[in-house]
Amino acid sequence: MIYCLDANTLIEAKNVHYAMDFCPAFWEMIENENKKAKVFSIDLIYNELVTGKDELASWAKKQKNNGLFLESSDIETQMLYIEIVNYVNNNYSEKEAHKFLDVADP
Repeated sequence: MIYCLDANTLIEAKNVHYAMDFCPAFWEMIENENKKAKVFSIDLIYNELVTGKDELASWAKKQKNNGLFLESSDIETQMLYIEIVNYVNNNYSEKEAHKFLDVADP
């Protein structure tokens, strides 16, 4: 199985259970699983993480060229994104849709 990590997965890990100085093995595991093509994220998540001024932003910057954060601008991904946008716009209030679509969640 392959896992795509959302920003919140990494942010919550850092803030709650796996602080980078307390549990470096967690972060090493993510790096190792990425090398085995079992874990990845996307460029939009990278962009969200590096806006911070903390150790998670620094860690993400170090991972940028290691293959953890994949490009999401390819045609197949963009076509799926359009499906998600249409679904959200047709099934949620304008406020909820805007909140969801304004970040990397889709």
